[in-house]
Amino acid sequence: MKAKLCVLAGAVLVAWGLKHHYAVAGADELWWILTPTARAVGVATGAAFQSIPGEGYVSRERLFVIEKSCAGVNFMIAAFAMMVLTFNHRITSGISGALVLVASLVASYGAAVFVNATRITMAMWLAAHSRVASGLSAAEETGGSTTSTWIPGATVESAAPRPRRRRLQSVVSAVRARPHDRFRLVFSEPW
Repeated sequence: MKAKLCVLAGAVLVAWGLKHHYAVAGADELWWILTPTARAVGVATGAAFQSIPGEGYVSRERLFVIEKSCAGVNFMIAAFAMMVLTFNHRITSGISGALVLVASLVASYGAAVFVNATRITMAMWLAAHSRVASGLSAAEETGGSTTSTWIPGATVESAAPRPRRRRLQSVVSAVRARPHDRFRLVFSEPW
């Protein structure tokens, strides 16, 4: 029981220390999590990221920045705490408690880098394949007018205005669609 309480106290101190470091650190001090994340995203996307002091990692060709808010330290803290609590029942001595702390910290770090790299890769893919995500509207691309409608879970955009009835039917059918159909609506239907 004493070993379990010591491990829980140690986990709280580690979580507080990580949170405090994240709160006061700039992008330069978060190199330990931003660098592997930027490298993993670069490998996955083929984008070249350059370290900019005080800013983070910038891909000029993709107009994308991996900065402090992309670090995933809060996710790492949550994963660490969850793992310590999950494996708390396995603690029988000081050595097993230290192993739980170290294994939880290492696993949460790896998970944070993997999840952030995956999330950023997906965001970059969406930005490259979606006019809405990249900030370019159809009007900016074609010089014409645009009609945009926001639906939770779906974005519908066309280069020319449609009659109101057609657009309303599209919105109603998209809202009634199951979640996986909404995903298909966004990426497969030509608007």
